[in-house]
Amino acid sequence: MNKQEKLLKYSKFVYKKFGMCKILKNLSDKVLEFNDAMLSFNFINIFTYAELLKEPEVLSKHKQVVLESGNPEANTLLAYSLPIDDIDDYAQVVLQSKDATWNYKFAKAFPKADAQAHGKVVFESKDLYYNFAFARDIKGCDVKLHEQVMLESKNSEFCYEFAAHVKGADINALCNVVINAKNPKYIYLFALHVKGADINLLQDAIIKSNDLEYMCFFAKIPGANVKLLEEKVLNSKNPRISLWFAKNIPDADILAHGKVVQESNDSYLNFHFALEVDGADIDGHYNVIKENNDYYHMNQFKLVREKVAERKEEETEL
Repeated sequence: MNKQEKLLKYSKFVYKKFGMCKILKNLSDKVLEFNDAMLSFNFINIFTYAELLKEPEVLSKHKQVVLESGNPEANTLLAYSLPIDDIDDYAQVVLQSKDATWNYKFAKAFPKADAQAHGKVVFESKDLYYNFAFARDIKGCDVKLHEQVMLESKNSEFCYEFAAHVKGADINALCNVVINAKNPKYIYLFALHVKGADINLLQDAIIKSNDLEYMCFFAKIPGANVKLLEEKVLNSKNPRISLWFAKNIPDADILAHGKVVQESNDSYLNFHFALEVDGADIDGHYNVIKENNDYYHMNQFKLVREKVAERKEEETEL
């Protein structure tokens, strides 16, 4: 614990024990000697505003330390902690700091802050997160200005986030960046979460990516061409992907996917296809396991038979 921390801790102890007293005024002078903005903020934050009003000189001296420091964090925190209407002096310090983080936080903390001025600082920083967050959270900001940073960055993640969460975003322009970045994760998420997205255009991009997993995920999106995506999956001859597709996509061609799994000669996948996919060719999958002389999965196949029997019993009852 350094000297500043010890001084602050002792000040809190004195205040808790004796309230606002002469000792604290002496401690205030000690704090001022450090000329540290955050220390001054933390010191006056010990007291209630009503108590500070009774000691205007103490409050004034510490405010001056904060304002002259040029520290955007201390100025934002002090302005927020005091029930005051005039925030202009603190705002100027934050603006002059050119700090994207605290210009965003200041604008968010104070609805009457100059959104255009703070937004300009954030824009000039070219920081992707804070340009996105500013456009998302700050009323009265210039959305197109912050969107420009996203488009110029060619960053698929932030272009997706901007399109999904910022009102007034240019969906088509952001979509083009995501597609050109060729990242299947954000192509899929764009189609899934962005209202008004061009599903066909994004689907073409997913297919061109040759990412089978995201093709499967895409097949669950309303408006997707399921049969076209299924054709790509079947042509891949990937048994694990066929198992997932058959299990999770309504109206999938069960027998076609089952054939891919059977041709893999993988006992584990054949067993799970038969167990988990309604309408599977039970005997065909069992024969693969039998030809492999896989006695473990042959024995486990009784679970498949039991499931089929239960299903038939339920259908009979209906």
